[in-house]
Amino acid sequence: ARTVLLAGRRAPSDDASRCIERIEAAGCRVRVVPLDVADAAAVEAFLSEHARSGLPPVDGVVHSAAHLDDAVLADATWE
Repeated sequence: ARTVLLAGRRAPSDDASRCIERIEAAGCRVRVVPLDVADAAAVEAFLSEHARSGLPPVDGVVHSAAHLDDAVLADATWE
């Protein structure tokens, strides 16, 4: 990918920001967007704005969210 959109409710951490800088240094354009993907109206507004931005269209989505609550794997549940 030559252009990557990173959407999240919070700004990237310092570690993530350093990773973004390395990706950009490799020639990829990275756009960080404050967005809660659970808010359908906000997602629609973002996609409308993005379509007018001149950036390439969104061709794929990877939803990657996690909540870590340390536990023994054998005791882990889907909740």
